[in-house]
Amino acid sequence: MIDLIVGQKGLGKTKKLVELANNRAAKSDGTVVLIAKESNLTLDLAHSVRLINIKDYNIVDFVGLHGFICGVCAGNYDVTDILIDSIFEPDKINIDELVGFIEGLSEVCKKSNVALTLAVPVVVSDLPDKMRRLAMIKEH
Repeated sequence: MIDLIVGQKGLGKTKKLVELANNRAAKSDGTVVLIAKESNLTLDLAHSVRLINIKDYNIVDFVGLHGFICGVCAGNYDVTDILIDSIFEPDKINIDELVGFIEGLSEVCKKSNVALTLAVPVVVSDLPDKMRRLAMIKEH
């Protein structure tokens, strides 16, 4: 299952992700992972949520992020949820690359039984119909 939380920068997507991470951690028998571009969310997260600062790993595009997520799934058999904050700047997001990223991770998530939630700083009208079929889109 893949969910997208979309909306322009500054509309509270990170806050929503933190709430989701905490809620899922309270219900999960495994590990909930939040990937963000900063470590300043530590105080807002439940102790059981694993926060990964993506800047520590030099990930700059969706191809690198795909490999990183595959590694998280492969290295941690008990991961139930992965939540990814808006780690790329809005002007650097290529919608076609985002679609390919979601397509590729859809199969990985099914095989690993991992729920993926991705916050993306775009507006719904910028997303193609194909994206709507691949993921549940929640406008924030």
